[in-house]
Amino acid sequence: DPEEIIHTFELKHNKNQLLILFFSWLCVSIWFALHQTSLPLILTERLNFSESNVWFIYTYVGIFAIIYQWLIIKHVLKIFNEKQMIVYGLVVMIIAYLWIALNTTPFLIFFILPILPFWYWSINPASSSLTAKLAWKETWKALGISASYASVWTIIWPILAWYLYYMKDSFPYFFAVIIFIIIALIINVKIKDYE
Repeated sequence: DPEEIIHTFELKHNKNQLLILFFSWLCVSIWFALHQTSLPLILTERLNFSESNVWFIYTYVGIFAIIYQWLIIKHVLKIFNEKQMIVYGLVVMIIAYLWIALNTTPFLIFFILPILPFWYWSINPASSSLTAKLAWKETWKALGISASYASVWTIIWPILAWYLYYMKDSFPYFFAVIIFIIIALIINVKIKDYE
């Protein structure tokens, strides 16, 4: 029934592990808030880039995203399974966000920001694939719930990121690093390995 309301707790297969993945994706969606709110401010206010340079920097990062998706990720997938890809992506993001939080040298941003697509294009497909494996016959229901969790928090995280930024411009990134460390540890300990 297309009108049916799907509730998280109606899932029958690997419900606890799926809830961990949903919660993790909810928390990891903070990346969107940081890229939409505080990163342009850091680029213009701390690193003194002009608005047109910010556009160029985002384009530059987009090119690296294409290169990663087109040429690199297929090799990474031969080395890591989904769970490892998620943890690997979080570790990459922890490094990048610490670097952004502490960086005061404008030209270093051209080395830091290309790292960002590596994490997103590692976690997003790996998370969806792992959700599908865990949900088994309830794959579409679980993927829909996962997308809903992320969508809700893309509304709430920007408000929190903005608030933290105006306390100190590095605070949103340190906050995200703490969240990513917790999520990486939870996933590493609580989620099964699937080959």
